[in-house]
Amino acid sequence: MPWLVLLGLVLGLLVRALRPLERRLALTAARVRPGAGVRGPGAWRVWAGGVVSAWALAYFAGHGFAHEGRFPGAAAVGLAVGVALVADPGGGRQERGDEKSGGRAARVGAV
Repeated sequence: MPWLVLLGLVLGLLVRALRPLERRLALTAARVRPGAGVRGPGAWRVWAGGVVSAWALAYFAGHGFAHEGRFPGAAAVGLAVGVALVADPGGGRQERGDEKSGGRAARVGAV
Protein backbone atom coordinates (compact mmCIF):
# COMPACT_ATOMS: atom_id res chain seq x y z
CA MET A 1 0.00 0.00 0.00
CA PRO A 2 2.80 2.55 0.64
CA TRP A 3 3.94 2.15 -2.98
CA LEU A 4 0.50 3.28 -4.10
CA VAL A 5 0.78 6.45 -2.02
CA LEU A 6 4.27 7.06 -3.40
CA LEU A 7 3.01 6.52 -6.96
CA GLY A 8 0.16 8.96 -6.39
CA LEU A 9 2.57 11.54 -5.01
CA VAL A 10 4.96 11.18 -7.96
CA LEU A 11 2.14 11.42 -10.50
CA GLY A 12 0.66 14.44 -8.74
CA LEU A 13 4.01 16.24 -8.79
CA LEU A 14 4.52 15.32 -12.43
CA VAL A 15 1.12 16.71 -13.44
CA ARG A 16 1.79 19.90 -11.49
CA ALA A 17 5.22 20.32 -13.10
CA LEU A 18 3.85 19.80 -16.63
CA ARG A 19 0.97 22.28 -16.24
CA PRO A 20 2.86 25.27 -17.77
CA LEU A 21 4.01 23.13 -20.69
CA GLU A 22 0.42 22.04 -21.31
CA ARG A 23 -0.73 25.67 -21.50
CA ARG A 24 2.00 26.55 -24.01
CA LEU A 25 1.19 23.52 -26.16
CA ALA A 26 -2.53 24.40 -26.13
CA LEU A 27 -1.77 27.95 -27.27
CA THR A 28 0.52 26.66 -30.02
CA ALA A 29 -2.09 24.15 -31.19
CA ALA A 30 -4.73 26.88 -31.37
CA ARG A 31 -2.39 29.11 -33.37
CA VAL A 32 -1.44 26.54 -36.01
CA ARG A 33 -4.78 24.73 -36.32
CA PRO A 34 -5.61 23.98 -39.96
CA GLY A 35 -8.80 25.00 -41.68
CA ALA A 36 -11.97 22.92 -41.95
CA GLY A 37 -10.42 19.91 -43.64
CA VAL A 38 -8.07 19.28 -46.50
CA ARG A 39 -9.56 20.04 -49.85
CA GLY A 40 -8.22 20.38 -53.33
CA PRO A 41 -5.27 18.70 -54.97
CA GLY A 42 -3.47 17.92 -51.69
CA ALA A 43 -6.28 15.82 -50.21
CA TRP A 44 -4.99 12.58 -51.72
CA ARG A 45 -1.67 13.09 -49.94
CA VAL A 46 -3.32 13.09 -46.52
CA TRP A 47 -5.28 9.92 -47.25
CA ALA A 48 -2.30 8.13 -48.77
CA GLY A 49 -0.07 9.19 -45.89
CA GLY A 50 -2.61 7.96 -43.36
CA VAL A 51 -2.89 4.57 -45.06
CA VAL A 52 0.88 4.09 -45.38
CA SER A 53 1.50 5.24 -41.79
CA ALA A 54 -1.22 2.93 -40.45
CA TRP A 55 0.28 -0.03 -42.34
CA ALA A 56 3.78 0.72 -41.02
CA LEU A 57 2.60 1.13 -37.44
CA ALA A 58 0.58 -2.09 -37.67
CA TYR A 59 3.66 -3.89 -39.00
CA PHE A 60 5.79 -2.59 -36.13
CA ALA A 61 3.10 -3.55 -33.62
CA GLY A 62 2.83 -7.08 -34.98
CA HIS A 63 6.47 -7.85 -35.73
CA GLY A 64 8.46 -5.49 -33.52
CA PHE A 65 11.54 -3.53 -34.51
CA ALA A 66 13.79 -6.56 -35.10
CA HIS A 67 11.64 -9.37 -36.47
CA GLU A 68 13.87 -12.42 -36.99
CA GLY A 69 16.92 -10.29 -36.20
CA ARG A 70 16.43 -7.78 -39.03
CA PHE A 71 15.25 -4.19 -38.86
CA PRO A 72 12.18 -3.75 -41.11
CA GLY A 73 13.49 -1.08 -43.46
CA ALA A 74 10.40 -1.06 -45.69
CA ALA A 75 8.13 -0.33 -42.73
CA ALA A 76 10.46 2.43 -41.48
CA VAL A 77 10.56 4.07 -44.91
CA GLY A 78 6.78 3.69 -45.19
CA LEU A 79 6.31 5.41 -41.84
CA ALA A 80 8.62 8.26 -42.82
CA VAL A 81 6.87 8.75 -46.17
CA GLY A 82 3.43 8.54 -44.57
CA VAL A 83 4.28 11.13 -41.93
CA ALA A 84 5.78 13.42 -44.58
CA LEU A 85 2.64 13.17 -46.72
CA VAL A 86 0.34 13.93 -43.80
CA ALA A 87 2.51 16.76 -42.47
CA ASP A 88 2.71 18.59 -45.81
CA PRO A 89 -0.48 17.98 -47.82
CA GLY A 90 0.30 20.85 -50.19
CA GLY A 91 3.57 19.35 -51.36
CA GLY A 92 5.60 22.35 -50.18
CA ARG A 93 3.56 24.83 -52.22
CA GLN A 94 1.70 27.81 -50.86
CA GLU A 95 -1.56 28.89 -52.39
CA ARG A 96 -1.64 32.33 -53.97
CA GLY A 97 -4.74 33.45 -52.13
CA ASP A 98 -3.17 32.73 -48.76
CA GLU A 99 -0.01 34.68 -49.56
CA LYS A 100 -1.93 37.79 -50.57
CA SER A 101 -4.47 37.70 -47.77
CA GLY A 102 -1.98 36.87 -45.03
CA GLY A 103 -3.68 33.52 -44.38
CA ARG A 104 -2.29 30.42 -42.70
CA ALA A 105 0.16 29.50 -45.46
CA ALA A 106 1.77 32.94 -45.36
CA ARG A 107 2.06 32.84 -41.55
CA VAL A 108 3.64 29.38 -41.55
CA GLY A 109 6.14 30.38 -44.22
CA ALA A 110 7.14 33.47 -42.21
CA VAL A 111 7.90 31.48 -39.05
